[in-house]
Amino acid sequence: MLKYTVDYRSFENALSRFPAIFQKESRVTIKDQLTKVQKRAAIIHRYTTRSGALSKAFELLMKGAFIGELILSKTVSNAPYSYAIHEGRKDWKNYRPDRFLINSFNHLRNDIESALHKVVSNSIRKAGLR
Repeated sequence: MLKYTVDYRSFENALSRFPAIFQKESRVTIKDQLTKVQKRAAIIHRYTTRSGALSKAFELLMKGAFIGELILSKTVSNAPYSYAIHEGRKDWKNYRPDRFLINSFNHLRNDIESALHKVVSNSIRKAGLR
């Protein structure tokens, strides 16, 4: 006779550890990936900078474990014109948009998605579910 018993307690314990591990790993990865987007955007903008303020006009905000925002901020650096350069303005020398932040994100999209897939796999492994 063959008898097989499932150790549901260890599975239950591993399952209970997963959310905290997943949140921590997600937060770190999202912050890391948005930092890469920021660095690339600071390099690729078309604006000829004299002060370097536009390259420092980004603000990275984490809103919980799963939401990160990379914004152009007027308060981080002395570049109140950063939004006008990104979005373009007809009243500001007819400047056409330079979507450097969006272009940077789109360029790195596959890397970001790959990193987030790794978060899921690593979190499952660290929780002991695999």
